[in-house]
Amino acid sequence: MADTDHDYKGYILTGLPPGLFGETYIVIAISDSRYSRGFFVEYYIISSRPQESSRKGEFHVFANNLPEELGVINADFAISEGLRQAQVDIIQMQEERSVKLNRPDVAVLPFEIQEYNIPFLGFRMRGQFLSQLNDMLINTKCRRLANYLTLLQQVNPVPKTLS
Repeated sequence: MADTDHDYKGYILTGLPPGLFGETYIVIAISDSRYSRGFFVEYYIISSRPQESSRKGEFHVFANNLPEELGVINADFAISEGLRQAQVDIIQMQEERSVKLNRPDVAVLPFEIQEYNIPFLGFRMRGQFLSQLNDMLINTKCRRLANYLTLLQQVNPVPKTLS
């Protein structure tokens, strides 16, 4: 990671039927914690079905006075913890969707989360996830992510043409 105090990574959700959540991406962002040595971690889950939506969560990872036998609390650890929390949220999303669909099997379908270069620019050009990206920009405390999303707003969505 370039700036270990402010960084983000993108992921894609795979393995589920496309009709369940459609395109689904996860952004994990970290910034330095205001309260102590450690990190502020935030995650965003954006999906295209049943309509474009997002879920977010945030928490602090503290690195104060831990015995070295417990391991190192660094940026990679914080990103990994953010990904685990997002995974818990996705399981909750599956359970909620299974109830709406009256399909209990949906709640236990396996899925994978893979690191992915999220096509933010493509989203913007297609007019996809615009409100979700704006919400991310408004709420993130990660300077790198905020800077990128601010630059992204300079791109105008390409109007769709019907043939």
